[in-house]
Amino acid sequence: MALENRIEITFESHPRWLQHVRAMVRSFCSLVGFSKPQVHAVVLAVDEACTNVIRHSYEGKPRCPIFLECESKNHTVEFLLKDQGPAIDLKKIQHRSLDDVKPGGLGVFFIHKAMDKVEYKREKGFNVLRMLKHAKKK
Repeated sequence: MALENRIEITFESHPRWLQHVRAMVRSFCSLVGFSKPQVHAVVLAVDEACTNVIRHSYEGKPRCPIFLECESKNHTVEFLLKDQGPAIDLKKIQHRSLDDVKPGGLGVFFIHKAMDKVEYKREKGFNVLRMLKHAKKK
């Protein structure tokens, strides 16, 4: 029998909510059975994705809705992050070179490094980021 768990939250596009999002993702991944390093990597990736929505999609405007859904099936967690900002130009979603040493600009790199699958799409007026992570044996 497949074990399934699901949680979803909606929060405002303000950085003060990110500590609560991190805590929820950390707890969710721990309950699913992720190792501590996996939990840390996934929390960082989801935090970076949420930060990118706040900074880039909503251009720092507070009080815009962000929707996060977390669902686990058979030791795989799927995260859906949705926002109602303008459509994203997928050609512009790239990380800079790691040799270019300066603050910022590595969120997309961390997201792709931490997750097993990352997909962006526009659906019914929403930007949707889908991230999958498979739990590995501890």
